[in-house]
Amino acid sequence: MDFYATWCGPCVRAAPVFAQMSQELQGKPIELWKVDVDGSHTIAKRQRISCMPTFKFLRCADGVASELEAVQGWAEMQIKASVQKYLNA
Repeated sequence: MDFYATWCGPCVRAAPVFAQMSQELQGKPIELWKVDVDGSHTIAKRQRISCMPTFKFLRCADGVASELEAVQGWAEMQIKASVQKYLNA
């Protein structure tokens, strides 16, 4: 999940890369979601988002989501490596 804000410079830079990754991963057992923190205050608060962008990796099983990892800030290589790690897990 990419927790972003439209006014956040790093979020704006991350957006096209995240969109491209989403296209490349279509049909794979992984989903990339974007959450606008200004439009989704309840979700952002529940997920304890304190900076943007924040990328959270979750695993859902039996209707329960468990957090695997969180990355604060735009770290393209780290995000891509984590996606691959969880895709291959």
